[in-house]
Amino acid sequence: TVGRSGMARRAVGIRLPAVETVACFVRANCPSLGNDNANGICKFNRSLEGDPANAAYDVRYDFDHDADSIYTAYPESEACCNSVAYCDDINGGVDYGSCNSGDLVCANKKLAYIAEGSWPGSDIEVPSINGGPDGDDLVVDADHHIIVTARGQARHSGVWDENAYRVAANWPSQMWIAVNFTKIDGLQFLVNDQSNHAGIDVFNSDNVEITNSIIKGQNILGQYGIKVNANSNDVKIWNNIIYDFYDTMAMTGGKCIQLGGRDALVYNNTLYNCEIGISALVANQNRLINNIISQTQFPFQGIFQLASYNTWDLNPAGPVPNNADNIYSAAPILLSNPAGEDFHLQAADPNSNNNGYNFSPLAVPPDPWLTFNDDIDGDMRPDPPLFWDRGADEN
Repeated sequence: TVGRSGMARRAVGIRLPAVETVACFVRANCPSLGNDNANGICKFNRSLEGDPANAAYDVRYDFDHDADSIYTAYPESEACCNSVAYCDDINGGVDYGSCNSGDLVCANKKLAYIAEGSWPGSDIEVPSINGGPDGDDLVVDADHHIIVTARGQARHSGVWDENAYRVAANWPSQMWIAVNFTKIDGLQFLVNDQSNHAGIDVFNSDNVEITNSIIKGQNILGQYGIKVNANSNDVKIWNNIIYDFYDTMAMTGGKCIQLGGRDALVYNNTLYNCEIGISALVANQNRLINNIISQTQFPFQGIFQLASYNTWDLNPAGPVPNNADNIYSAAPILLSNPAGEDFHLQAADPNSNNNGYNFSPLAVPPDPWLTFNDDIDGDMRPDPPLFWDRGADEN
């Protein structure tokens, strides 16, 4: 049969092979087993000797292709690199078989870049998800995509952590995303001390997800926590903490989140000490729900399709979404210890505790655009009919 798109539908009863998830691990120091590579940047856990498609990698990165040095600590992985940027440079180190390098759809794979272990220093290379060494290698869709995440010691616990994985590069963006369906989860980004720089820059990419991450600015003119350009649509941003994007240049200063495309979802984020909280450059069907915006001069800028269940303080003036579920708090929102960079919600806060929309998949009806059931710490949020807390943290 043929669907509305004109493409043939899969016949009922035919089961496609399961999508394989393949990891490129990101460690401050990759394990040194067998003959280590000279540059210490990336290592494969399999032999690629004699593979013409990887000849350029041999020269550029001096990989160790000794089959005897497969590091058994990561039997499920293809490679280990000491920066997310290098995982992207080698298309994850995946064995694509007869498919073109980077064609995840053809190879029927998902690609996970997983930071782990202790990080005494920052990742100073820009983790660009930019389509591999040629810039346009990656072929992705909703089922075959890239996720960049952290686990174990490398993952923060809802507060900025100098021993967890973090990016602090001397570059205009700490994360550059130019591939559709990319997912960012549980990372930390420190924007450098230059104006007009961003934590995460989403460029010409649709269906990007940014969740459970901490983005920290330095109160420099024109910085952005998350910057979504005009040709990036259907971006989903939830459970993030973004702070210190404040500058005294009114309405041109720092922005926690700037939305340039259409149909963005901004749910359950905690934004603190920004010149502008959430900015929409044009009225493009963006939805803002359950956000905390504290100590921010202009909580909202622009026109939104829907803005409800948000709480803000400091400035009752506009532009403010006209919705009865939004709450302006004349008193500061009660966060654990903002001076100590702990933005967890206090149980005593009267406006944001148990006063948010429930995005659980069990809700009736569930939100048609996004469902989830945890917070930035990985703690479970309550099932319906209970209300959620607003912001990134479920108290």
